[in-house]
Amino acid sequence: MKRSQLALGLAVACSAALQACAPQAPAPAASAAANGPPTVAAVISSDARFSNLARVVQSAGLWSALENANGMTVFAPTNEAFDRSAPNWRVNLIPDQTSTGNAAGFARQRLIKSAVVAGIHPPQEFAGHVQSVTDINGTAFQADGRTPGVIVIRSGPVPAPSMGVRVAQPRTANASLPPIDASNGLIYPVDAIIGR
Repeated sequence: MKRSQLALGLAVACSAALQACAPQAPAPAASAAANGPPTVAAVISSDARFSNLARVVQSAGLWSALENANGMTVFAPTNEAFDRSAPNWRVNLIPDQTSTGNAAGFARQRLIKSAVVAGIHPPQEFAGHVQSVTDINGTAFQADGRTPGVIVIRSGPVPAPSMGVRVAQPRTANASLPPIDASNGLIYPVDAIIGR
């Protein structure tokens, strides 16, 4: 009886000693404050508004690019943007399996690359005027900062008014202000997926 009590006592003491020696993870708030803002990829993965985008980035094989690249601005489609997109985009952009070598995989990569602009572009850069911006695919689009609280993204040049002729309007999306700071860039939540 005394042996079993002694063995039990030693087991409890050893367990307590091992737990005391185990490294403790810092509290999330202390860790975030010590390390500064999270990366673009970390923001996308942790913000519920971007859960569909996180799936697309992962399946496109571009996660490490958003994690490691420096100095980027991302016009990130929110879940609302995916909800507003055409059904065929949803099927092709949010797959059940990872595939980067087929048409759907290339579409996912193109979507992500069309959302990324090299360099950090704060809201003040767009305020009060229309500016041409080029994504990392090399495709230009218009960023219109004339409306307070948003930057309107257009998939093509602003059409000039014409007499009696109806000109097709470019597709647009609204980028919310202020952007989200990340350690390696800025993220503007965007409410629509636009083809460029």
